[in-house]
Amino acid sequence: MYAPGHGREMLAWLLPVALATTNALAISAALMDELRRRRIVAPGPSVLERLVAASLVLAERHVAGQLTRNLTSIQTEALDLLLTSQEGTPWSVLAWTRQPPGAPGHKALARIVEQLVHLRAVGLDPARADGVHPARLRKLAREGGRYTAQHLRALSLLRRRATLVVTALDTTARLTDDGVGLFDRAVGRLFRRAEAREEGTLIRDARAINDKVRLLVRLGGALIAARQGDADLDGAVADSVGWERLAASVADAERLARPDKVDLPTLAARAWPVLHRLGSVFLGAFQLRAVPAAAATLRAADLLRVAYDSGGRRWPRSPADQLPPPGLARRGAGRRRQGPRRAPPHLGGCHAARAA
Repeated sequence: MYAPGHGREMLAWLLPVALATTNALAISAALMDELRRRRIVAPGPSVLERLVAASLVLAERHVAGQLTRNLTSIQTEALDLLLTSQEGTPWSVLAWTRQPPGAPGHKALARIVEQLVHLRAVGLDPARADGVHPARLRKLAREGGRYTAQHLRALSLLRRRATLVVTALDTTARLTDDGVGLFDRAVGRLFRRAEAREEGTLIRDARAINDKVRLLVRLGGALIAARQGDADLDGAVADSVGWERLAASVADAERLARPDKVDLPTLAARAWPVLHRLGSVFLGAFQLRAVPAAAATLRAADLLRVAYDSGGRRWPRSPADQLPPPGLARRGAGRRRQGPRRAPPHLGGCHAARAA
């Protein structure tokens, strides 16, 4: 028979269950199973509801205490600043950091970085959320994204700070993913546009290429016939197409020739001003990590970051040995001999960072 003394005992047993889920039905089912296992007659529905509700409240307080434990006064002030109005916008700082950045490009990436700066100013360690069940974190993050600044201020101090902590961590992770994805799309769009220009050039020159093929067929037929008939090959060339026309056709063919594969260094060289702006913003905002197989790419990104931080005054003595891929590095070395502008090393680094 359920007695008043069983309430505290069952509530203590329910706390780990409530910490692992936010579903009241699942907690109720676990409570009924435990009562059966202990051979205790279940109390009335109202008592069960109060036990489940109390366990949920205790779990929320436990999680909030864990998330806000050891917060410094500077961090709590920074969390409160997230609920103030963002200058020049109708939103709070927290709501502004959750706004979409816009079309992929330098401005959108710069906005993501600015949003990250506001959130990183709080100084939260992602390890603070370790040990909290993902369902609890998702619930708090949804509340932080759904509630306005006025609603968040109306919450109790402990719950408000816990909600802000989770929302800030969740938004930081989302913005980091968005920044990396935006950089990939922006650089990829530059390469796709350049490839489209190359394809358009090939289509535009299709008639000239066809003329050269017909001339080759005529010349080849004349040479084969002259060789089989022991005739003069020079005369065969002169009679079929003419040496002057052949020389002009060879010069046109050299101009029309295209590499078998897409020449990434050439494509990157055409878009280097945009790559330079994207690379400086991206590498200045994110610290990259890599598996051992991508160590060369990571070194390239670190070298570029040092160069950006120094305003272009510090460059490696031999970037061709350190900036992958080799094709981009060789092109960068060749371009540097033409003048003082140090743009090309950005090409290898940005391409390598995107490939990573």
